[in-house]
Amino acid sequence: MERRKVRLCIAIGVLVSAGMLRAGPPESAATGTGPDGAPAASPAPALDVRALGELSLEHSRVRDVLLATEARLAALEEKVFDSRLRVRLQAEIDRPFRLVEVALLLDGELAFRQEFSGPATVESLKLFDGFLSPGRHLLEVRLAARGPQDPEAGPPGYRAASGLVVHLREKSTTDAEFNADGDGDPPDAADLKGNEPDGTWKVSFKARFETVPR
Repeated sequence: MERRKVRLCIAIGVLVSAGMLRAGPPESAATGTGPDGAPAASPAPALDVRALGELSLEHSRVRDVLLATEARLAALEEKVFDSRLRVRLQAEIDRPFRLVEVALLLDGELAFRQEFSGPATVESLKLFDGFLSPGRHLLEVRLAARGPQDPEAGPPGYRAASGLVVHLREKSTTDAEFNADGDGDPPDAADLKGNEPDGTWKVSFKARFETVPR
């Protein structure tokens, strides 16, 4: 929580100083009235190419400021918290399952999330690299996969998770690694037409961490 508060305060300060956060209600345009006193229908606005260009420039400016803010936050975190944590994942989910989502929770808060649109074997995915306060921290990796008969529009039906407690030390770097191996035998279309469909889903996790003084 303390790391999150520091990041939020700095981000707000940078955006305010850059003039991107302003107080007060938005400006509104005056509307006319019809013969019966009712508000007249406004004509459809024409496409304002100049306004679109200005909006694109503003978007680029905000993006640049946010990137600069992230860099400043990373530098500040290194000064405030001198314990570095790096988390990586290796995962192999055998067919016919398809890995569609990976997430990392750090002390109960979402720290990383990535979706996959096609078959995915994660060789070495960086989930986290940052500075935290020394002491005990809880990591939880969550995987989600689809079977061959899972509808694409719905949520993935096959899930697995693994937790690991790491103990950070001052002026040290802690590397945590999760390895996941998933397989199984989900029901196919023929099984689902019968009266006795069955299936299996198994994921084996291995997690470890080590700490090295900097």
